[in-house]
Amino acid sequence: MALASASPWEVDAAVRRAAADALGADPGALPPADPRREKDALGLTSAIALRVGQKAGDGAEPLARAIADRLRHEDGIADASAAPGGRLLLTPEPRLFGPLILDARDGAVFLHSGRRPPSPLPGLTDLAALPTLHAARSAARDDARRRLEGRGEEGEGGRRAEDVRTGVGWREPLVDRPRLDTPPGRLIAAVGEASARFAFCRSLSEQPRPGELTGPGLPALPTADAPGAWARLTADNPAFAVRYAHAHAVTAREWEAGAEEEGRDAAGPALHLPGEPDPELTGLLGALYDGPGAAAAAGRRGRPHMLVRYLEGLATAYHVWAGPRDGAGAAGERAAYRQDLRAAVSGVLGAGLLLLGVTAPTRL
Repeated sequence: MALASASPWEVDAAVRRAAADALGADPGALPPADPRREKDALGLTSAIALRVGQKAGDGAEPLARAIADRLRHEDGIADASAAPGGRLLLTPEPRLFGPLILDARDGAVFLHSGRRPPSPLPGLTDLAALPTLHAARSAARDDARRRLEGRGEEGEGGRRAEDVRTGVGWREPLVDRPRLDTPPGRLIAAVGEASARFAFCRSLSEQPRPGELTGPGLPALPTADAPGAWARLTADNPAFAVRYAHAHAVTAREWEAGAEEEGRDAAGPALHLPGEPDPELTGLLGALYDGPGAAAAAGRRGRPHMLVRYLEGLATAYHVWAGPRDGAGAAGERAAYRQDLRAAVSGVLGAGLLLLGVTAPTRL
């Protein structure tokens, strides 16, 4: 059976088919073992042979070899093998990352592993109305958890009437309302709600220690008097960096739109990458591939910081790739290909920001 895309759920389905065939089992009865990307590469690894109950290095290795033998006959798998200990290694053909780009353009569906997420998203707590920064931090993290899990119950401290949406500018949704003289209200007035929510969701710990940082100049519990880098509109502020990457991808795609985009079907053809991916493109494709797994893990474990860190990594990978391509673009690349990749990045970044309750500007 041909592999249609290198999207995580397509690769997982191929692995499960091969494992079920090797075991004589039902693919739906096998435990979850999502193929994960190896660092700085497009090669993947799966623990499916270990997850079905085989012991490492004993029954797992022969089973992994049997699965790899079957995967090598799958159209779209460039290579498959068994690693010592029973892990399965596989590499999709580079051409299949073109369809992954097209899948990622609908970021909400992509981050939910190809399924349409619950709609509308749960509402947001009015952080400024809460009495303490600790209460606001807890509420922001709970808001993100509800959105990641698709739960619709109300948040504490009142619900915002309007939902956060992808906007056209950087104006904060509540900028025109009277400032509330509470610690969260003063913080939001100093750094903006986007940076406040990002700061509250960025650390692993539920109860930050006094003075705890999540990065250089990034307090886990910023205050209006000591906001650190959260008050800056620079790359030192992760909230700004991620939102800027979204705005850049949207704007640059519009700049590049031209004759090749005109008359093109809105869904796009089955896109193939232009030759072998360069290192910058490999890093960006890998970051896109990681999205569904990061969102699923953040929702399953109730840890919004996992999504925050993922979005930061995707934004960084985008800027590394986009740097040489600002302007005329890299030699030999089709404009439509660059536009699709920027659409994929903006789609995933925008969907991820909305899950955190953060606006996604579309203009620089």
